[in-house]
Amino acid sequence: MAHPDLRLAAALYALHGASADDLRRTADAALCRGEYTYSLGELGTLRDPILADAGPLFEAALDELGLALPAADAATQFLVRRAIRALAEGVAAPREWLGRLAWLVFGPPGARPSFPDAGAREIAEHYYYLDFPDDPDAVGHVVRRTADLARAWAAADARPVVSPAVLRWGGGTVPAIARHVAAAGAFHDLPILADALEDAGCADDDILDHCRADEPHGRACWVVDAIVGAG
Repeated sequence: MAHPDLRLAAALYALHGASADDLRRTADAALCRGEYTYSLGELGTLRDPILADAGPLFEAALDELGLALPAADAATQFLVRRAIRALAEGVAAPREWLGRLAWLVFGPPGARPSFPDAGAREIAEHYYYLDFPDDPDAVGHVVRRTADLARAWAAADARPVVSPAVLRWGGGTVPAIARHVAAAGAFHDLPILADALEDAGCADDDILDHCRADEPHGRACWVVDAIVGAG
């Protein structure tokens, strides 16, 4: 089990971006899904939590689940990917997610070095072009350009994970399903794609979790884009 919500909370916590209540809610959601450890139970039932209490319990819960607290660089990479993928799929509020991405990529002044990936930096820079209150056409252009760049970045980032062996498996079953999803906008079939990927030997948690998450998709899916582009 990949524990995607806990991995997200761990990344935010590593960058001092999670409050005590965020950690409590994450633990409570995990408990509702049937995930349990002693520390997770203690954290999920804290009343009026403060970080001095919630933080150690959260770290202990991660350890009990066999999850490592990521270093700052790994946490930043994880959250950058999440933000760009959300922008690529067209269901995220562009200003909100671009703001998060800009904070991650450029960092608070003096807090950490800016993110080295030039493509991610180019996408994040569009956050500063959204302030055209009297020109909705200009804002629309920025949003569309951002989505196009994010879609290309997300697909290219995921493509190396989809190996040639996975693409060849079953006579090309995985690319065939991906092309069907892309052509028909059949995002409800993503769990079928996840099953095929897993049967073909793909063990990437991000890809499999995403396809099985039953999350809304707007214009695209970064997993499908990666497979279609590779196949």
